[in-house]
Amino acid sequence: MLRDVPSAGPSFPSGHAIIAFGMVVLVAPYLRRRWQLAVVIALAVLNSLARVYLGAHAPLDVLGGAAAGAALGALLNLVLGVPARYAERATGGPRPGRHRSPH
Repeated sequence: MLRDVPSAGPSFPSGHAIIAFGMVVLVAPYLRRRWQLAVVIALAVLNSLARVYLGAHAPLDVLGGAAAGAALGALLNLVLGVPARYAERATGGPRPGRHRSPH
């Protein structure tokens, strides 16, 4: 069902999904609680579902956008780095090769 959007034209991938899921991956290491991450993911999913509901994208458009956004977010975290205190929190322990001093 189309809701005031054109039925043809470039729609792959969804730019909204790229931004939403890229932001999820970028902020994930900084979130302290699992429920915070669940809320952020839920918002990104709802954003993508809304694009499909409005008829602006097909489901594959938002899946491709989500994958591209997650890949871009991961690449940015890799290139720019995540501070050690956040990286330890995200992985559940100290990073490999790093030992905490008892003093």
